[in-house]
Order: sequence, then structure tokens, then C-alpha cells
Amino acid sequence: MRNGMSVTRLLVVLAVLAVGIAGGYLGFSQFGRLCTGLAIADFVANPSAQGAQTLADLVDNGSATARQAERILPLLFTPKIAKEEAYVLGDVPKIRVELPFEVTFSSLAADVNEFVWVNGKNQYGTGMQGAHLIRTNSHALHLYPAPTTAGTHTMEVRYLYQLRCERRRTWQWNPARRIFLPRHILVDVPDVRARAPKYECRIIVPMEIRVVQEVPLQTSP
Repeated sequence: MRNGMSVTRLLVVLAVLAVGIAGGYLGFSQFGRLCTGLAIADFVANPSAQGAQTLADLVDNGSATARQAERILPLLFTPKIAKEEAYVLGDVPKIRVELPFEVTFSSLAADVNEFVWVNGKNQYGTGMQGAHLIRTNSHALHLYPAPTTAGTHTMEVRYLYQLRCERRRTWQWNPARRIFLPRHILVDVPDVRARAPKYECRIIVPMEIRVVQEVPLQTSP
């Protein structure tokens, strides 16, 4: 009877502990989700370099949920566009694009592709792989092919960001090597290129390019 009571009591204690741990984990997850949501709202209200890096860190360390990451990445990677009100026929129209902030990832590596579409057709593009530092990278993009008639041309800059987990966080503890306290470290993930992206972000920035005939200079009689 005593053995039966002891086993029953042990099972009850284990059940209570399991419920407590599960509840604590869920509570911690909810708290982390709330903090990430507040960070997003704060950045939207007051964009800053520090706020951008905070959002990048939340994605990088896995604190942001998949849905939150879908909100964060366009905030970080939608470029600023500068263009002329009109371009003179005969010149090659160009725009300037630049990311608003520079961000760094530790665990994730980004594949970035940039494509220029003109009048509904893909004309050219560039890309890079395995980037941990995403710079503002101000650069010019040209309208190609160059217009041969005056009018309005549609131009799109399309981006594809694919973030792969290149390193993962783990705990290290090895008293034999005098590592007496557990510490959080990053270790490489094998076969990164073969893995599907953890996050993917597509951004399309449309614009109209107006091309006008050059107005002849008026000469005095």
C-alpha cells in the first residue's frame, strides 16, 4: 500500500512539474512574442539604425515567429528610391536605390537577388550569396533598353532575400577543459547550401519613368 501510495505521489509530482514547465515555456514564448511585437511597433513609429539591428537580431536568434519575420524583413530590406520627375529623350534614365539601414546577422546568411523589370519584362539583375552584413549599398539602376520614344514607362525593382541558417546556438560545458559554467556558443551547420531557406522575402518596388522630348532653347529675335 505504501509502495502504491509512493508511486502515485511520485506520478502526481511529476505531472505537476510537467504542467509547470510547459506553462512556464508557453508563458515565456508569449512574453517573447509580445516583446518582438513591441519592437516592431516601435520601429515603425520611430525607424532608427539601432531599431533595425534589434529587429535583425530578433530574426537571427529565432525570437521572432515566422509571421513576425514576414513583417520584419520588408521593413529592413525595402529600399529608398530616388528618381527624376522626367527624363529627356536620348538620355538613359537611371534611378538610385539604397537600403535605409545596415544590419548584421550572426546565425543566418542571406542570399540576395536584385532584378530590374521594364514594361513587364525582366531585363537584368545581380546577386550575392552568404552575406552576414547587409549594407545600405547606394547604387544606380538604368532603364534598359533605353527609350526611343517619349512617354511613360513602367519599371520595377524586384528583390528576393533568402536567409539560411548557417550557424546554430548551443550550450557548451566541459569541466575537463576548465569550462565549468555552461556558455552559449555558435557552431557551424553542415551543408548550408543544400538546406531550404529558413526565411524568404520578396519585395517589388514599382515606379513610372516619364520620358519627354527635349524642349528647344528659345532664341531672342
